[in-house]
Amino acid sequence: MWFYFAIMSAAVNAVSTIARRTHGSTAKPVELAWWTLLISLPCSIALLVIDHSTPWVNYDFLLPSIAAGTISAFAVVLLLTAYKYGETSAITPISNLLPIGLVISSFIFFDTIPTIGGLLGIILVVCGVYYSSVDGKHSLWHPFRSLWHQRGSRAMLWVVILWSISTNFQLMALHSASPAFLVLWVQLISFILLTMYMTVQETRAKTRTRVWERWWKHIVIMAIGSTLAVYFQNQAMVLLDNTSYVLAVKRLDVLIVILFCGLFLHEKHILKRFSGALVALAGIVVIYIFN
Repeated sequence: MWFYFAIMSAAVNAVSTIARRTHGSTAKPVELAWWTLLISLPCSIALLVIDHSTPWVNYDFLLPSIAAGTISAFAVVLLLTAYKYGETSAITPISNLLPIGLVISSFIFFDTIPTIGGLLGIILVVCGVYYSSVDGKHSLWHPFRSLWHQRGSRAMLWVVILWSISTNFQLMALHSASPAFLVLWVQLISFILLTMYMTVQETRAKTRTRVWERWWKHIVIMAIGSTLAVYFQNQAMVLLDNTSYVLAVKRLDVLIVILFCGLFLHEKHILKRFSGALVALAGIVVIYIFN
């Protein structure tokens, strides 16, 4: 069952990613992140009401969830910074390294080691999605070279590192809190921290209003998509205590985005990307068989 939750997480995250890629270059990342979290909160409350699960069984979730919320506040700003300042062809492949980062962080946190078959599946997914998401105008090494001179690429690398840590904190919190409640609680912590930061920076309300008026459709899509994506991801992690497997399957969101761009935006290099998709799908099959 974890597999289907991970697939659903990938699907809704793909929609959120498309909105994130088209948010434009004029809005400040921190303001976009603040609005996205603000709109996410009522979505999470509705999800908690619909879920009908017990919010928490004890208070062991507090410390890891506070850590996850704090890290997520930085990560969401850096993520939007990456898409604002970096080339999509350089940013997306770096984000696909997350399953590998989770293998390392899961071993540090929980001494969790994937099986040989599971590790092979993760590597196939990472390589397939990486190859698919590199623009045809650039070489396979272009995303790594861009780390030296592109602010967006460096921001995405930090996002991968932060996500690798925060995902395991969320897994710890899920042992004593429900997936729906944890989504709301982590978003609330991140929202409070960003609000405090913007207050200290004296961000003008008029500026925030202009961001909402211009980009509200994208913000709403990002808010709903990211909320559902994390909820389905949490549900999958409750069923399978190995975050690297869950996030490897979730990386299918990149392939869904590529499919949408090919069908509706008529992007090029679809054949190359399709061959990479087949490699990634082979990895998904291997993970499913061995787990």
